Amino acid sequence: MSGNVSSGLGGVGGYNGFDLSHNLLSDSLPITLSGLYAQKVNLSYNKLLGNIPPELALMYADVLDLSHNELTGPIPDEFSTMGGASQQSPRQLLFSYNQLSGSVGLKFEVCSANGHGYDSLAVDNNFFTFTDLLPSIHSSVSSLCCPQCSYFYSPQDSVDVRQVIPIVSGSSITLTAHIDRNTNPASEYQWFKLDADSTEEAITPSPSASDSTFVISNSSNTDAGEYYYKITNMAAQDMTLVSRTKTLRVPPSEDTKTYVICQQYDSTNTTLQQFDYTVDWNQQVQQCMASAAQADSVLTEYAINKLLDQQITNFYNKFSTQCMEKVKEHLSYTYITRNTITRSTTTTRPAAWCRPCRRKECIRSRRQR
Repeated sequence: MSGNVSSGLGGVGGYNGFDLSHNLLSDSLPITLSGLYAQKVNLSYNKLLGNIPPELALMYADVLDLSHNELTGPIPDEFSTMGGASQQSPRQLLFSYNQLSGSVGLKFEVCSANGHGYDSLAVDNNFFTFTDLLPSIHSSVSSLCCPQCSYFYSPQDSVDVRQVIPIVSGSSITLTAHIDRNTNPASEYQWFKLDADSTEEAITPSPSASDSTFVISNSSNTDAGEYYYKITNMAAQDMTLVSRTKTLRVPPSEDTKTYVICQQYDSTNTTLQQFDYTVDWNQQVQQCMASAAQADSVLTEYAINKLLDQQITNFYNKFSTQCMEKVKEHLSYTYITRNTITRSTTTTRPAAWCRPCRRKECIRSRRQR
């Protein structure tokens, strides 16, 4: 099944299960689904897009499964007080394997004072960070209150952006972690490097809140490789965030020379005196313009030829199929009936016309002649 989720499903209720999973449903979730009344609503394994409407928290369902879609944005705060189909709190809320990020409007509580706990709550495999999750994770979660309960918020997708940094020998390089810098409690960082055989090597001794940056002093070609960091937090010990790589690369020697010259060039630069040639910038500009004009001429000629070829092809195709379009065939003929032959006309006919005839008209005509 493909297409959108029909907005007309809003008035449906009284069912044990409402299952549209494992289809190709796309587009956003209609807010009219808030009118569903069923023990289980399963829309997993589709291609649903967009944000989760806060109105869905008005739905009466013991199980709401929106996992394995392409939903984005935060989880609305309204889901913290969502009611169940049996007038109790919902047993399961499943949002795993989406692209959700931002605030998580859910409480990971087992023994909640307001009675809104969950038997199963899953937000793993999204784009959440500790900054997003910590405000919603209750510090006193205990399996003693609900031994059968399960709460899944780990793992999450890789964090930060991938970078490629050229190494300039002798310079200082600072690698910075931009994620979860202001969490409470503070997040801890540890840096790693991938060797040539993809072996992980810790380059800082242990996780520390002060290691959000890593500095390489007096860098050299031996520092080339892929670096990344891991984030942990004591308030959510089940999760470790891993950053995307920051690659230190040794530029080719030719690129290095060009880079240094361009960085240092000015009208009084003594670095250029080390070379045996003098740059004539006027000549370079003229050569560049001449090359551009030649390229423009070639491209223009090519475009004209292509246009002519296309026009000729179009004309030929049209002519070959429509050359007889306006040709009309005219056929005209006259005839003289036997009854219209008069005496005067018959005398002018050649005698041979009457030879085969044995009718009286012909015989009379011969006698007259």
